[in-house]
Amino acid sequence: MRIRVLGGFGGESLDCRMTCLLINDRVALDAGSLTQGLAIEEQVRVHSILLTHSHMDHTSSLPFFIENVYGKSEGAIRIHSSPATVYAIRKYLFNNATWPDFTRLPNHLLPAVRGDLLEKLGRVGEARAEFERAASLTRNARERALLLERASSMAGKAASR
Repeated sequence: MRIRVLGGFGGESLDCRMTCLLINDRVALDAGSLTQGLAIEEQVRVHSILLTHSHMDHTSSLPFFIENVYGKSEGAIRIHSSPATVYAIRKYLFNNATWPDFTRLPNHLLPAVRGDLLEKLGRVGEARAEFERAASLTRNARERALLLERASSMAGKAASR
């Protein structure tokens, strides 16, 4: 396992960056300095981000990272966090006042983003319906298969509850 410390501070200056660790070039633990510590080519390789909590020193580069890799990465970036963190970043960061709320874009991805959020909140029945709706709206066969697979995985989660 390779761990790169991109930043480990609560503030930022020329000599220090905010909290972010990169694991095996593919997973970020927090996003305080994801864009400041990596070239765009390196950012595109990141496929998952684990946010420990919603403080700015752990989330500040998230909007810029999403902007930098949008359309360049292999599939959606997975963001893993607690429901409380999801709530806070949606309310205070991706709220259309501070930064656009991309979950409100009118396309087939909207139900998929909703499904992901509902799954994190434990509302697996609703999540399954959103993944199925997203699959019905996409024209891309590979995306459709992935979305249907996500919907089907919700059935197992609902049964275990």
